[in-house]
Amino acid sequence: MQSEFHITEPQHKDFKKKVLQSVSPFDYILFFALLFISVAGIFFTDNLYSGGTDVIISVNNEPQYKLSLSIDRTVETEGVIVEIRNNRVGIRNADCPNKLCMAQGWIDRGALICLPNRVVVTITGSEGKYRDVDAVTG
Repeated sequence: MQSEFHITEPQHKDFKKKVLQSVSPFDYILFFALLFISVAGIFFTDNLYSGGTDVIISVNNEPQYKLSLSIDRTVETEGVIVEIRNNRVGIRNADCPNKLCMAQGWIDRGALICLPNRVVVTITGSEGKYRDVDAVTG
């Protein structure tokens, strides 16, 4: 026993017309307002979360070094070579297997993390405190 299936071709033209007719001017206003807020957030976040002045290198959650971001130098700790250059910090070399910490690149704010070696490199303000307010929570 064979069954017959009747496949009808979709009515694309009618569907487009129905969708375009159901969109109101308020929908366009809402869309562009949300788009503007999203793009503006990118620019305002940069100002809110400005770079710090100090670098704290922690191993096993214990601070080992507190260094100025403005003085170029290289520090080795727990198999990780951390380099400070041009007011930025990066992990130059690490003995971890996949070297993801090196792939994080050079930063002037935030943190670099090497999980296998349990090393965290954090950029903080001049007081040496972590920021209470971040770019997401405001």
